Amino acid sequence: MSTSATTFAAWHKNDRAFFLAFIIVAWVAIGFGFSPSITERFTGVADYPAPVSLVVHVWSFFAWMTVLTVQILLIRFKRPKLHQTIGIVIVALIPVMAISGLAAEAFSQRFYAAQNPENVRFYIVPLTGVVLFTITATMAFLKRTDPPAHKRYILLATSVILAAGFSRWWGPYLGKMMGESLPGLLLVNWAGPILLILAAAAYDYATRRRLHRVLAIGVPAYIAVFVATPLIYVSDFWPVLVRQILGIAPV
Repeated sequence: MSTSATTFAAWHKNDRAFFLAFIIVAWVAIGFGFSPSITERFTGVADYPAPVSLVVHVWSFFAWMTVLTVQILLIRFKRPKLHQTIGIVIVALIPVMAISGLAAEAFSQRFYAAQNPENVRFYIVPLTGVVLFTITATMAFLKRTDPPAHKRYILLATSVILAAGFSRWWGPYLGKMMGESLPGLLLVNWAGPILLILAAAAYDYATRRRLHRVLAIGVPAYIAVFVATPLIYVSDFWPVLVRQILGIAPV
């Protein structure tokens, strides 16, 4: 499959429909995945009171998704100037989401460690998500003058932060079927982003007969990292390292 940048068409008549479909699927995953947790928070039955870091992370996540939705609609209705102006909000959200996400997960791990020492293994999943999001979102900003690359970096960045929504939605069912096997851990945590990025790759190939260079590199890189996380999850060194990093007493 060729990946030469010289033959990739920057625009296709179905691009707007594809990105609109992407954002609709994203909101469906958010609705099904996070509605139980939101209900628990507002009814006062959550496991622990939300720390400031979690509040900031939740609101910054919804801000990212809302701004992205507006951005897609602005392009759809041919308002590129306003699209570019609002885009600065996306840039400001990158460090806020990354830092608050790591801090919120650290708080969660410290809380659950007393009840289930093995829960620290899960820290590899949000850590991986934050690293991938930060890299691809930053690249989206750097490539903002290259619309085809910019849009695909945004898609990669958004796909990985939707992992929690998908895993909360269908993760329990996959977990029951596959348990904590390596394939089970892979699919429970990453099936949603994998499907999204494969759909993007399939769309590029269907409309251009080739992948854009961002997806030609990004899709296999994402999948390789996703495959690596279950291996780290089950390793002997990882729980020890997480406890050291987060200051959790050893078992």
